[in-house]
Amino acid sequence: MNLLTTRQLRWLLLAVCVVGGLSLNASAAAGSGGGEHPRISPNLTGMEAWGEHARTARVMLTLFQVAAILAAAKLMGWAAERVRVPGVIGELMAGVLLGPYLLGSLIPVPLGGGHVVPLFPLPHGGEWPVSDTVWAIAVLGERTEKLVDLFRTEWGHRGLLVKFKLEVGIAREELLRVGEASRTASGADYLVANTLEMVEGPQAGAFLLSAAGHEWVPRAALAERMVKLVQAQR
Repeated sequence: MNLLTTRQLRWLLLAVCVVGGLSLNASAAAGSGGGEHPRISPNLTGMEAWGEHARTARVMLTLFQVAAILAAAKLMGWAAERVRVPGVIGELMAGVLLGPYLLGSLIPVPLGGGHVVPLFPLPHGGEWPVSDTVWAIAVLGERTEKLVDLFRTEWGHRGLLVKFKLEVGIAREELLRVGEASRTASGADYLVANTLEMVEGPQAGAFLLSAAGHEWVPRAALAERMVKLVQAQR
């Protein structure tokens, strides 16, 4: 990497700091100014007043937040490695820029029903800057619930729920045992389970588990089988 590229990186970092500072001031002004929409806390507690739409809005915003974090971390990590900086540094910078104190509180997210909230609401009065769900997902090394496991327990979803599970290096009997335990724990109606060895080849397919038992579905017929499951719920 030549000196010119290093200088460009320094200017880029300076620009990021300037934009971040301006964003922080704008966020503070927005947080104190009231605005058209009621304030939502980072833990999304203000959504209870939205009625029946509250649960759907919480799920949507959480998915938007997780997707934004992953995309920003991937992009900034790649950019850092291009200039011979450890990728983790870029990922950390992505977290700072996307957080509620900088750009996160300025990015509007429409959630339907006329509700628009920041991607990461600005905290006040010592509030935790992200929701409990996003924090649990982000904590390195901590055993956390998967999003699909929250649909029944946390978000009260009552419709059809299909879970997918891919394992590596285990026998079919163990796959069925682990898959059924996973399906039961999440409350899923069906679970599609296979191993890497079942992904390709003439014998490719997956096991479809339900409360009634399990069946082997060839890969070519899996999509059609899933469509029939959805149609049967109508």
